Amino acid sequence: MVKRLVVGAHYGLRDWLAQRITAAVMAVYTLLAVVVVLTHHPITYAVWKDLFTRGWVRGATLLFIVSLAWHA
Repeated sequence: MVKRLVVGAHYGLRDWLAQRITAAVMAVYTLLAVVVVLTHHPITYAVWKDLFTRGWVRGATLLFIVSLAWHA
């Protein structure tokens, strides 16, 4: 007879919550990228360079990449 390990009612909740949170992070980053593209017309190398010299953009990009990897 094999004894079954009961893990509780939260089984799968962590994965479900992680997927929702990472999806929200990616959605916010995508909206910010769309706003930047729409407000800085035409987009030149100088605009992208200026944008990515800011620390919060680098951090948000890293968070997006980690969220994408975890979401997948």
